[in-house]
Amino acid sequence: MTMYVWIKRDLFECPKHQGYTGIRDNAGTWPLEEAQRFGLPIKEAYDRSHEHYALPIEAAPEFTNACFDDLARDHLQAKCAAKDAEIARLREENEKLASFAKSFNFTCAASFYNDCYLNINEPNSAGFRLGNGSQFSKFIAALEERRRAALAGGSDAS
Repeated sequence: MTMYVWIKRDLFECPKHQGYTGIRDNAGTWPLEEAQRFGLPIKEAYDRSHEHYALPIEAAPEFTNACFDDLARDHLQAKCAAKDAEIARLREENEKLASFAKSFNFTCAASFYNDCYLNINEPNSAGFRLGNGSQFSKFIAALEERRRAALAGGSDAS
């Protein structure tokens, strides 16, 4: 369902109709029926006029023209800091996942039995014999090729 922001005097109305803000992220949102109940005109594009109207949130600018520059700048800096923290968290998570992937070692011996072995080096070492030329053993061999390609930066993700 499309939600609407209400704009009055080129400012967004805050949640619960408690004040005004020039920052869309701080604006209240209401369903179309609520705006119609209050008799607000519905517009499809942002209008710099000082009239009172409802606008789909997707069509609203991040900041209105009446927003103070210092508030807009502080808001953007806070958003950037949050994104930077998220990027750092994702990089750390990626490093842990890459380390975990590297801890698995599949060995496929081209012997009479075509054995495959799975060795896990973290956190405790463990080894398993997976098969003797079975479909599962062949599947593990294909997985090992894909894992090595991915770790080497290849794009064989089929």
